[in-house]
Parts: sequence; structure tokens; C-alpha cells
Amino acid sequence: KGMERRRSGVFGSIMNEKSSCLLLVLFCLCYISLVHCQNHHHHHLEGYALGEKFHVECLNSSQHWTAYPSCQEGGDLSFQFGVDSFLSCGVNIPDTEQFKHWAGIVSREKSWSCRVLIIPMSSILKIQPPPKLFDPFYLFFSVGTYGITETDHLHMDTHLNFIFHGFIDRIVGVAAYTVRDRPGEGRVGSVLNFHGSAKWFGAHGYDNFGKVKGGALKGEIFNIGVPGVLRYGTRIRDLLIFISWMAATSVASFFLFGLIYKFYLKRRIIAKIVKKE
Repeated sequence: KGMERRRSGVFGSIMNEKSSCLLLVLFCLCYISLVHCQNHHHHHLEGYALGEKFHVECLNSSQHWTAYPSCQEGGDLSFQFGVDSFLSCGVNIPDTEQFKHWAGIVSREKSWSCRVLIIPMSSILKIQPPPKLFDPFYLFFSVGTYGITETDHLHMDTHLNFIFHGFIDRIVGVAAYTVRDRPGEGRVGSVLNFHGSAKWFGAHGYDNFGKVKGGALKGEIFNIGVPGVLRYGTRIRDLLIFISWMAATSVASFFLFGLIYKFYLKRRIIAKIVKKE
């Protein structure tokens, strides 16, 4: 009995030592996992409110991104998030440079390249540290055109339709194209009267935007991770990731403890038992 008590005492102290080692290893691995999750945290950035105005930027005649073209009615080419609307924009051709620019687009020597922000710039500027590149926050597209050019004037279809795809509060797709209609004539000092429709669809299909927005999954968030990688994310997925990391650290800690026991503790256990006996 005395021998059994001594052995129980030895094993008890050894088990306490094992438990301490196991808890220490588990704590370290959990801490590493939490730091990893924190470093890879995705910022939830506020998107557009329904009806919020946003602008289309295009390459101007100097090949700079700007709110172009400017509309004779005042302002620039802009739309409202999630709202179907009618487009009316009179573009003045004040000089030869602008005429050559539009003539190049009609003859397809140039591309009418444009872009829109997926979320408002005010939200992007809240990211810390600030992103080095803003391109990942834009959707780029080219406007298809139809027409012919003459020596001092051009003929161009000015019926222009825009299609937008929205998901909750993000713009996830955009396209623009001309529709065969009565062409407009452009020359120096004239105005090209662009007109058409803007239609919104939900997510990646052709359902009305309102239907998809109203039927979105609860807790669904469209995240933009730093420095701008686009991802879909859910609170449920984040929880699953955390549980997975906890499970992985538990398995790793037990495996590590097994190695410690086999190559270090086992010898000490045997030595203590032999010594007590």
C-alpha cells in the first residue's frame, strides 16, 4: 500500500506537470491563432445608401481619370444607387482637341474607358493603414459606340444604356453600350445629346435589384480586405474560421505534448518511479 501511495503521488505530480505543459502549449497556440485572425481581419466598410448619388469617371482627352464628360445640363455623368433612371447628358465639343477625341472614340482608335467606385471614397479613406492602390476599389468598363467620322464632323449613336449590378450596398457590376437610334451629329461648337436608361439588377443575375436586396442572407456582409481584395464574408463564416483554428490548435497541442512525453517526460517518469522504489 505504501508503494502504491508513493506511485500515486509520483504519478499525481507528473500528471500536474503534464497538465501544466499542455495548458501552456494550448495557450500559446491559441494566442498565435488570435493574433493571426486579428491581422487578417476584414474591415467592414460602409457602402452606398439606397438612392445615394455616385459619379462615373472616364479618361478625358488628356488620358486622365476625371468626372468626364461634363453635361451641359450641369454636373457630370452620375447615377443613384439602386434607382432605375433616365439619362440625359448634353456633351459640348468646344474645340478641335475635343472633336478629335470623340472622333477617335467613334472610329475605335480610342477606347471610351470609364470606372465607378464599388463603395464611396469616404469609406475607403477610413481604412488604416491607407491603401497604396485604389484600383481594386473600382469597376472598370468600356462604353461601346457606333458611328462614322467625316473630315470635319462625325455621326454617332447617342442612345446610351447603363446596366448596374448591386449587392446590398455595393456595386458589383457595370456595363454601358449604345443602342441603334437616330445618330447625333458632332462638330466643333456642337453638342452631343446622350440619352438612355439606367437599369439596376441584383447580385450576379438579372432579377430586379430590390428583390435580391430584400432576400439577402441575414448577417451577410460584403467585405473589402486591406489592401483591397474583394471577398464575400459572413459572421457565420468568421465563427467557423475561429472554431477551426481552435480545433487545429487543440490537435496541434496534443500532438506536441505527445512528442514531449515520448522524448522527455517518459524518461523522467521512469526515473522517478525507479528512484522512489
